Amino acid sequence: PSSGGTITNTYTDLDGYTIDLTNGGSETNKLPVNYTITMTNSGSPVNASDEMQLSVSLNSVDYAAMFGYLGNYSQNLSTDSIHLEIFNQVLDGEAYFHDPRLYVRMHNSYGLPIQFYLTSLGTYSTTGASSTALTGTDVPTIANPRTMNYPTLSQIGEYVSDMLTLNKTNSNIMDVIETQPKYIFFSVDAETNPSGPTGDYNFVTDSSMFNLDLEVELPLYGNAEY
Repeated sequence: PSSGGTITNTYTDLDGYTIDLTNGGSETNKLPVNYTITMTNSGSPVNASDEMQLSVSLNSVDYAAMFGYLGNYSQNLSTDSIHLEIFNQVLDGEAYFHDPRLYVRMHNSYGLPIQFYLTSLGTYSTTGASSTALTGTDVPTIANPRTMNYPTLSQIGEYVSDMLTLNKTNSNIMDVIETQPKYIFFSVDAETNPSGPTGDYNFVTDSSMFNLDLEVELPLYGNAEY
């Protein structure tokens, strides 16, 4: 209108639509929008302070699946613990397990690389022993992270599993267990697409998930004192 005002477009329901964010295959995460504006001469002058503003928004966005490069994001998982009930009643003395193992089980249905490492790992012992950090060549750390296996395009909707075993040859798990911990506390930091865009397509569905489970195995082979 020559006197100014607001023109509001109608809302469009995009349910069931597929949106191409590659701008014809030349870019990533781009949604081209073309405007056509028709100006009608009303006889009124155009002043330097006159302006026209356009705004577009996508509201209540939900998706069934997304494909392409989905970005580099970091995620800190909440602290969790493993309860070693065998040490519940231990108040004194020493116990040694000669082949303890800690399994890190990974399950992932995101179609993209997820790198992780253990943080804030410690122990609580009923005997008052000091906490011993878990270290070793195969322990996922910020300097030596581990990347989960992930499904391919032909495995959409499926989980891909992987497992990491920490034992006395690749970690100090024996020293950790020697403190007779009632609990082992740990937290995990994870990062998606740690190498950035690599040309490989990512995908995610509305039901995609990943999880890490830690399990301690104490074979009954060892000795005890007092």
